[in-house]
Amino acid sequence: MKNLVLVLAVFVLFHQTAYAAPRSVASAEHQKGSSGGSPEHDFGLGLASFGAGVAATTAISAWIPLNHTMGVQTYLSIPTTSGNFNFHAGGAYKYTLSGSANNGFHIGGDILLGAAGGEFTLLTGGLIGIHFSPSSSVVFAVDGGPQVSLVASKADFLMSGLSGLLGASLIYFF
Repeated sequence: MKNLVLVLAVFVLFHQTAYAAPRSVASAEHQKGSSGGSPEHDFGLGLASFGAGVAATTAISAWIPLNHTMGVQTYLSIPTTSGNFNFHAGGAYKYTLSGSANNGFHIGGDILLGAAGGEFTLLTGGLIGIHFSPSSSVVFAVDGGPQVSLVASKADFLMSGLSGLLGASLIYFF
């Protein structure tokens, strides 16, 4: 996992250096996000903390902007294959209430399906969160909110982050 984070960090550094200056006026307009309702980013990949209740797992995450205020973040995690095959797959819809696609406050909803310890897992609910950009191509987000959990036919309601790490996400946009 450390090697994956290191490779991702080096890739971000080289990509930022290669694309630091806009190549044209149209490119500068696109980087500012001022192009007629289009998203400020095209597509993002990264890592996220996601899991049922407080059990945090690292997930591969993709961010798909729908426009400058809405987007969908997907999650895929395979915590272990030893013994029972465990996995989580899900997504979250996010709507920016205040700010921009780079920095702001968002709300939405999420759903997670999977298997944990050989048992079916379903987690769904609302979310609130903040997001900010330490650089023009990287977005960091933290999400949480009311969740309804169904694990092995046992229902539970909880108010928490989307994981033990508060649903933290680090996404690199292309």
